[in-house]
Amino acid sequence: MIEIRIANQIDAKYIALLGRITFTETFGHLFNDNNDLLLYLDKTFSVNKIKSGLDKKNNVFLIAFYKELPVGFAKLKFNSKSEFIEEDKICQLQKIYVLKDFLSKKIGFMLQKELLKITIKNGNLKIWLSVLESNERAIKFYNKSGFVEVGKHIFQNRNRKIQICCNVKKIEKKLDLKYKKIIMIIKNLKYIPFTNIMDCFHQCFENYFVPFPKENYLWEIRWKNAKVDYSLSYGMFENEKLMGFIINAIDYRNGKLIAFNTGTGILPEYRGKRIVKSIYDYALKDLKKIK
Repeated sequence: MIEIRIANQIDAKYIALLGRITFTETFGHLFNDNNDLLLYLDKTFSVNKIKSGLDKKNNVFLIAFYKELPVGFAKLKFNSKSEFIEEDKICQLQKIYVLKDFLSKKIGFMLQKELLKITIKNGNLKIWLSVLESNERAIKFYNKSGFVEVGKHIFQNRNRKIQICCNVKKIEKKLDLKYKKIIMIIKNLKYIPFTNIMDCFHQCFENYFVPFPKENYLWEIRWKNAKVDYSLSYGMFENEKLMGFIINAIDYRNGKLIAFNTGTGILPEYRGKRIVKSIYDYALKDLKKIK
């Protein structure tokens, strides 16, 4: 199973390690001195550097897992200017890195698709990126995705100048969702409309042997009294459709602050796919940090 979701602070160590490995696999040969490469990796892919990037509002990081192993990530930067593009409403695809052994799984293509959907929601007109002129595999990948070259600039690596191509793609409002059924993202429910949560909730328990109340306000009151924290409650989304959730309340019991589950549901057609386990694995990283 391939899982792609928005990255959080807990993922910083995975992204830092993935960055160091994949950058070395792809660009290590450009550094004549191995110490120069190590200095660059320490500067660009330190855990603190990634954590700082995750905190910036203009950045979006996605992380990809294959059978629960982190195998790739992507970074999008909003409002990132380019000397070759006149429009203001543009963004930059700064990174798509996938471990070499998993390139055949088309995870890079899936990451790109997810980022493009985010740019549409943000109202961007164009997305641009830089790619090494000699990196034929990457250029072919981006050309196939609709990017076209608009200019070139130079990257200075110590005494070596490296030619970089700038490529741009006009953002289309319709995307090919060929990989829809296997792209899943876990995120918290803090910014998810309550009606969306309840629509999923009612569908999950529609044929439950004990009828549940249909009035949303009753659940809103019940969960409020239970001290539900939506920022620490999580859902699994498939192309923005909520298909499963875990609702967590946070409160003191016997003098200790604890989290307890006040509701778990998975849409019938998605059961048997280990979604609850995936949500719990994601949630526990955050829940262990509460104080």
